[in-house]
Amino acid sequence: MKLVLKLIAGIVAGILVGLFAPEWITRLLVTFKVLFGELLFFTVPLLILFYITSGIAGLPRKSGALLGRTLATAYIST
Repeated sequence: MKLVLKLIAGIVAGILVGLFAPEWITRLLVTFKVLFGELLFFTVPLLILFYITSGIAGLPRKSGALLGRTLATAYIST
């Protein structure tokens, strides 16, 4: 199924649940949404940090000067 159709089906399902579900189910779904959003905002920066650390650790031995110049350029430009 194409992505657009899946998105439309999800929107329609959300509207139907919001209209016909009891209030406690709606509150439960909102709670899960908030918890999942907080989890994403917490883990994404950690994943980025670990990927950068892994890339730096995988550099050859003589690339420290290049890394230093790159970091200095990035720091000066911001």
